[in-house]
Amino acid sequence: MSGFAPEGADGSGVTALRTLIERGRQLTTASSPHELARWRATALCVLDTLTTNPVFDLPCSEWVLSSAQDAELEFARGWGSLLGALEGELFRQTGQLHFPQQSVPALECVPLVGRIAESRPEPHEREASDSAVCLLLLGPVQVVNAPGTGQSSLRNSLTELACWIYLHPGAGPQDLERDLHPKGNRSKQTRDSQSSRLRAWIGAEAFPRVEQNRGYRFSERVTSDWTQFQDHHLASQGSGEGAAGHLRAALQLVRGRPFADTPPGRFEWAVDMKASMTKALVDASVRLARLHLAEHEPEAALWPLRQGFRALGDTEHELDRRVPAYDKDEDAVLAALRNLQSRTPK
Repeated sequence: MSGFAPEGADGSGVTALRTLIERGRQLTTASSPHELARWRATALCVLDTLTTNPVFDLPCSEWVLSSAQDAELEFARGWGSLLGALEGELFRQTGQLHFPQQSVPALECVPLVGRIAESRPEPHEREASDSAVCLLLLGPVQVVNAPGTGQSSLRNSLTELACWIYLHPGAGPQDLERDLHPKGNRSKQTRDSQSSRLRAWIGAEAFPRVEQNRGYRFSERVTSDWTQFQDHHLASQGSGEGAAGHLRAALQLVRGRPFADTPPGRFEWAVDMKASMTKALVDASVRLARLHLAEHEPEAALWPLRQGFRALGDTEHELDRRVPAYDKDEDAVLAALRNLQSRTPK
């Protein structure tokens, strides 16, 4: 959150206000308490410096989300009131309520609410941590922030096992064998050995030992870029002017085709999931591009267009050749969007 200090005694502070507003529009009830509190404190300090209005009279909220019912109310009180005060001060200084979309800061792998399965914890049950183990699925598959080293010769099989467990919380040994080893069952001893190696790699706190009748599952210390994408994509559905910010944040997570570059014979259980993920990525790309076109900003629409083609597996060479050709021509961008949608899995 650096760079939010007012721009000196001349009272402009416009850049600080715009940056705070842009960051505020990216926050959701699933954002970490640390980020919410930090944004709130910085915003209050900036407002107190820029205006003589009684900032302390704003409805206060520490965003302690004690229950699912309280979460939206507390977030609306703390976030909505403060964001409105920032936008009001910007209008007082510039006479503007709308301004160009700014770039969104790079996201870290922080655990947001998961929606892969109903059994995943709600946001208020998930513990935020910048050091969470993060599974990168929206491109070449990787496991990042794992505290252990792991055996390099087993890295591919352990990565596949980690992804399967994350996307199938609560599934049991029979489900695992059906999906990961359809040609033959392994012994319980072999399964337990593989689970122990995975636990040593990502940590016992991230992968507690399986309790009877609970199946395989990770703790809240494991997240994924797919979960983060879903959170931003969902938030974009009803966030009004903040929709573009959430869509941009979601699309920044796209590094390529979902589950790209996996070794032959692995992740065959994820075929349908790859298609549904790809469709979600392309849909978000089209939505953001159309938002820019609605504002007559065809050049701004090129980036989400590029991310959509990237989600379909286009190489960097293909992207560099294809996307700039649309330039600032709205009709060309619209034609490209139709091409993008025609290539999307149904």
